[in-house]
Amino acid sequence: MSVRDKLMKGSLLRVGNMGLNVLVSFLMMPMIIRVLGDRVYGVWVVVGSIVGYFGLLDFGLSSAITRFVSRAIGQGERDRLKEVTATCFYVYLAIGAVTLILTLAMAALAGRFARHPGDEELLRALILLTGLNFSLNIPVRVFNGVLSSHLRYDVMTWIDIGKTIVSAGLTLFVLRAGYGVLGIAAVQFLASQADNGLRIRAAYRMKPAPSVSPRRFKTGLSRSLFGYSVYAFVGQIADMLRFRINSVVIAAFLGAQAVTHYFIAVRLMEYFMQVMLSAVGILSPVFSRYEGMKDYKSLQEKFLLTTKISVAATVFLGGSILFFGKAFIERWMGPPYRDAYPVLVVLTLAIATDLMQITSVNVLYGISKHKFYAYANSAEGVLNLILSLAWVKPYGLMGVALGAAVPMVFFRLVVQPVYVSRAIGMGYGRYASVLARALALSLLAMAIPWAAFHRHLSNDYTNISILAGLTFMAYAMVALPAVFGRGELKLILQREASHDNRGPSLGRVYGKTR
Repeated sequence: MSVRDKLMKGSLLRVGNMGLNVLVSFLMMPMIIRVLGDRVYGVWVVVGSIVGYFGLLDFGLSSAITRFVSRAIGQGERDRLKEVTATCFYVYLAIGAVTLILTLAMAALAGRFARHPGDEELLRALILLTGLNFSLNIPVRVFNGVLSSHLRYDVMTWIDIGKTIVSAGLTLFVLRAGYGVLGIAAVQFLASQADNGLRIRAAYRMKPAPSVSPRRFKTGLSRSLFGYSVYAFVGQIADMLRFRINSVVIAAFLGAQAVTHYFIAVRLMEYFMQVMLSAVGILSPVFSRYEGMKDYKSLQEKFLLTTKISVAATVFLGGSILFFGKAFIERWMGPPYRDAYPVLVVLTLAIATDLMQITSVNVLYGISKHKFYAYANSAEGVLNLILSLAWVKPYGLMGVALGAAVPMVFFRLVVQPVYVSRAIGMGYGRYASVLARALALSLLAMAIPWAAFHRHLSNDYTNISILAGLTFMAYAMVALPAVFGRGELKLILQREASHDNRGPSLGRVYGKTR
């Protein structure tokens, strides 16, 4: 199987998996909230946000693993690959031990987080179970890195699909049996550990296989890994501030119940981002190879092409969220939750400016220019926190949403395009004109179904599904020929037919692998 085919298969499966996750979430989330209640569900969200901060202890090593293992595979250095995986494994074991200690400390302090009588014991149990799950998952990131480096996104996605189906079935069982939120947490723990076992088994089936032998641990290599990962770590901190801090701010100032209403909009945004990342978020190795070949002209051409793809996809998905969001929330969650829609509008417009430039992030990581991205995200995250704290009391949920949106829009539309253009040796005017043209044509293509169908929209699943399908067909018919030239469409759709390492297709950038 060619590398291009691996990427295409992995991308399609990842998008399909996202569709499955969206479907499961949409079907189950209203039931879970009804069974648990707004307050308990809000507590569950806050615990997830707090434990999620343990992810900072990754120190950006996940990205370093993929880069170093990929390099070892490309250079045919089997011993180097085993040294990388063994070194990372034992570093991750130490990190897992630290997170377990932090989990115990947080559980002991659960009373300080509880704002409602009776929440202390529930918080303690949830923190212990969720924190233990997180600690056990950390060392498995080494094997995820191995599978990613072999471009086996298809294998990882099939495992994810199995986990989603099993988790959904068991969650329904524990809710009907009356086990509540602790039952959900237990299901997630068991499903995650089964998932871990499958990933480890799959990684050892790769050739060359990883190693966790203590004899392979190299202190010097660990320093090199951290030297690369430090800026990815800074970016992780920034993403925590950008996407996870808001739930904590809302819980502190507005209560856990308000978190549930805000989280409805956030959940839709998470799926928006994940679909985009699944579709076009796996291209960093492509740009790495172009840089290694010193083929900057091809790098720029593929950068512009994939930027157009990102813009066209973002406008359709984001526009659909704006168009169908209000009716969908009213049907999905019920009229009491319609206050999530204004928040959804603000977050959609802001995050769309980010997702249109996924390719920018891919290229920065691919050519090791992610230092700027990490610092810019950090500045954005700090501003997000400051503005959210300043606006949460006077403006409530909308203030928190605006606190996240304002700095995001500024950095994505003003700062990032200038730096990326310079990083790849392209004039800013050229990039800006391609971006603006693709955006204008995509918006025009989206306006056509909006104008045609808005009078027929109702909060009915059948109505929404039919109009969504018609919107997609109308948008694709106009946007594809308008945004992309005939040669670009052919390039996107063409099949791999050559072992030649030169040429325009993404697969030929890599050549063939076995």
